[in-house]
Amino acid sequence: MTKNKKQTFGRVFGWAATGAVGMVVASQAAAGNALSFNGFSGVLNTPDAWVVEHGYGVVQYSDQVFTHNRYRHNDNVNATFGIFPHLEVGGRISWDSTHNNCFTEGCGVRDLSANLKLNVPYIPDDWFTLAVGVQDFGGEVNYFDAYYAVASRQFGPVAMSVGYGQADIVDRYLDGPFANMVYRPTEWVGLLAEYDAQDVNAGLELSTPEALLPWGMKLRAKSQFYSSSATAEDKQFFAVSVDFPLGEKTRTPVKREASLAILPIPKPVVSADVSVGGGTKTSSATPPKSSPAGLSRHWRESSEADLSPIAPTRENADSNEAIESNKASLIDTAVLRQLGETLVDEGYESVQVGVSQGQVFVAYENNTYNRNELTAVDHVGEIVAHALSGKAETATLIMKNQQIAVLHQVIRWGEGEQVGQIVAQKTVLADSRALNQVQWRFEGSNGVHWKPRFTFSPSLSSGVATEYGVWDYSLALDNNVALNLWTGALASLTYVVPVDESDDFKAGGYFYNARQREGVSEVEIQQTLKLLPGLYTSFKAGKYSYDYTGVMNQTLLILPGRTDAVGFYAGKFTHKDNEYFDRVQRLAYYRHYFTDYDVALNFYAGQFWEEDTGFRIDTRFWFGDKAVDLFYKNTDNEYVGIRWMIPLTPQKDYNGRYATIRGKEDWNYGVQTRINDDLNFLGFGNAAIMGGTHYLERTYFNGFRLDP
Repeated sequence: MTKNKKQTFGRVFGWAATGAVGMVVASQAAAGNALSFNGFSGVLNTPDAWVVEHGYGVVQYSDQVFTHNRYRHNDNVNATFGIFPHLEVGGRISWDSTHNNCFTEGCGVRDLSANLKLNVPYIPDDWFTLAVGVQDFGGEVNYFDAYYAVASRQFGPVAMSVGYGQADIVDRYLDGPFANMVYRPTEWVGLLAEYDAQDVNAGLELSTPEALLPWGMKLRAKSQFYSSSATAEDKQFFAVSVDFPLGEKTRTPVKREASLAILPIPKPVVSADVSVGGGTKTSSATPPKSSPAGLSRHWRESSEADLSPIAPTRENADSNEAIESNKASLIDTAVLRQLGETLVDEGYESVQVGVSQGQVFVAYENNTYNRNELTAVDHVGEIVAHALSGKAETATLIMKNQQIAVLHQVIRWGEGEQVGQIVAQKTVLADSRALNQVQWRFEGSNGVHWKPRFTFSPSLSSGVATEYGVWDYSLALDNNVALNLWTGALASLTYVVPVDESDDFKAGGYFYNARQREGVSEVEIQQTLKLLPGLYTSFKAGKYSYDYTGVMNQTLLILPGRTDAVGFYAGKFTHKDNEYFDRVQRLAYYRHYFTDYDVALNFYAGQFWEEDTGFRIDTRFWFGDKAVDLFYKNTDNEYVGIRWMIPLTPQKDYNGRYATIRGKEDWNYGVQTRINDDLNFLGFGNAAIMGGTHYLERTYFNGFRLDP
């Protein structure tokens, strides 16, 4: 570092220290969600040690870029997400021209890059905050790559940071020591100053006060009004951004016991020490006839083992028979029938209500709350608790999908002021043998068995920040109809209707072969079998991806504890015109669900749909019914990417007597960029998986979240 740079660096920190000593603690400086011009959380060109708040996202437009050894006005869109405590990830699209072909017309800068910042945990807040980060990591065609470490400290309304960076482009921001300071006299005004390793910059940030905007959003505007840089076209640049929650408040996962018995019949609860949930207090025994949108989750896991399902033995047979004769006689058949009729009226199908060994059993199938089947689990539990309060202490609930049992619960509700409130529950892998021992007092369903189920959703192919354009797209409407045949069997057809497309997806365009095509994209018949509790296999045959006919199998084993699963895909597909394009897919996979963080990890390895071999890792971060995915692919090439998953269907779908109409509960859109390659050549697909529309996790297990 030159003498002049050292002097400038010293002056900035002298100003910051003087200001910090002389200021009274008037307000807490906001940190984390404010982005720098470059997309990472920070000031103008430099980062601080805070990260975007967990569960929030920030999208920003800015007009500054550093290329060819100078600052220029340029279009940038940054999106950064707090997907995990202490971690933010983001992407940046930067471009000069929107539509020019870079090969034939020249396009200047057009780049898609990724950022990552990790806040180091376990450091006391009254010490300092430390973070490390990387900008534009990956391949060789990089414009902005840099690595940095930064420490920050809060002094009332003043936040100060100091750090060191290393950039591939020398004599640029983050190429050496840097420092910054933010002073916030109020929550909506921030004065910004920094030394970015080369130049001194100053600016102003304005933001909307807390709670001014709906849905937890916040708007920010940032302007740089001074820079000592001699290489800037002018001294002024700006950015505007919006902060928003990624989804609803993440539910608190239920803690599991060390082991769960996978046995069919639960014993009645005699006593249990349980934690009690709050909520509306009512002594009414009338089941609620309303949407569960306002129902809160009052479920707690008992620390005792007396909710564990047990198998009937000779030792307890006599007592079980006595309990059945005593308790069952206390519950009038009319009450059980009324409970069944209430569930049918609320839209549930294949409803059964009965008694076995002194325990009330309720079996049901949900095709109404498809956005998240845990809503149905809550709803049915509340209805049962209200209907049976004062008449029984516990009940066993069996959820079915396609007539196959997938969830086995024992619930207990309170007494006195807690009548109708569920205060304890136990969940195990569903065992269909439990249903064979029940004396059913009611059986009914909402609608006919041969009910068509229609699903409508957009389908989108796109190219982002490529040499052919900033954003090329092909948009269509997917129309799927499925029909239940018998237990575990269904038939399905998907017809695609193109809506619009950019020029590069039209005939003669570079992306023409990846366009959305009109016609039948998939026709499938499948049969799913439950071989053991937790072991499911699905055989499928039909037409796939427009041009292929084939057969495939998916097998899934959910391990005791229900947080781990292993499985495989196997399939053989014949192209309708050319056997050269025939395909074989052979994949093994492993899933793990981190209940404490609502995060799912998926690992796939083998030969994928396009016959590229290798592996991919997907990590899904849930935020209510929405999610953000990070993925890494390593087959013929290496890619990293981010994907957004949002439900395009209401919480409660239309489920009439003769038809079900719904949107897609897991619609997603993502972008990826090639890494560790000399040139970032374009590639569609790569590590793609052919599972059909109705794969096991989606059709039976609520996206592997069937875990109350």
